[in-house]
Amino acid sequence: MNRNRSLARGVIFLTILCWFTPSPTAQPLTSLSATAASYIERGNAWAAKGEWERALTDYDLAIATDPSAAGSYYSRGVARWRLKDYERARADFTRALQLKPHDSQAYAERCGVRFLLGDPEGAIGDCSRALELEPRISRAWSNCGLARSLKGDYAGALADFDRAIKLDPRSAFNSSNCFCNSEFML
Repeated sequence: MNRNRSLARGVIFLTILCWFTPSPTAQPLTSLSATAASYIERGNAWAAKGEWERALTDYDLAIATDPSAAGSYYSRGVARWRLKDYERARADFTRALQLKPHDSQAYAERCGVRFLLGDPEGAIGDCSRALELEPRISRAWSNCGLARSLKGDYAGALADFDRAIKLDPRSAFNSSNCFCNSEFML
């Protein structure tokens, strides 16, 4: 009997305490964005470990939570690119650009995907737009060089690679590694 009474008092005390205590789970009005950002952060952590399928799952959750966040589509595009799902990667970069039309990185990444899909004209157009917005993106210069080489414009490709190397000497490794790797040759 005493035990039941003690239990009942404990429940009543906790109920009263909950009524008068401010809720620690009160969320700001932007709770959906905060949740989407959390999914993106976790997805980025998976991506850093090379766990692209898991990253993709979190980016999908971020988009489901907040479909207006361009960064979610950009991140998912990168993951799809790494998983060799090039058509869907291009679609994600395109959606990111619809939501954030001045995103030079999204143009640079879509350029690379277009190169891989055998669309050198579209790739060069995207790289040109990326470089209009931000001329110091070495990846855009490298990707443009790849696209020019696909068209047979080797002089233009070399000029683009030279520019990329001047901006970021590591881009020489990245470009030559991508270009010479047979899985990327079309």
